[in-house]
Amino acid sequence: MSDDFTLLDPDDPEVISGAVQVWSILQGRATTINEAALTFNVQPTILRAAINDHPWMGVNDQDVIWHEGTCD
Repeated sequence: MSDDFTLLDPDDPEVISGAVQVWSILQGRATTINEAALTFNVQPTILRAAINDHPWMGVNDQDVIWHEGTCD
């Protein structure tokens, strides 16, 4: 029996924040809320809420996404 990953809800904050976490780290540079919102085709407010609920990410006062343990 194979896993059916189509059951993932793309509007689920955990799905969004997990995807943004991987994407943002792999950019190799600082990324912003607006850049991620354009990349993932979601509203910045939805993205900000998902990131703020994530245990290892946040957004600074310049809308740059930070990751725990990085220098950004």
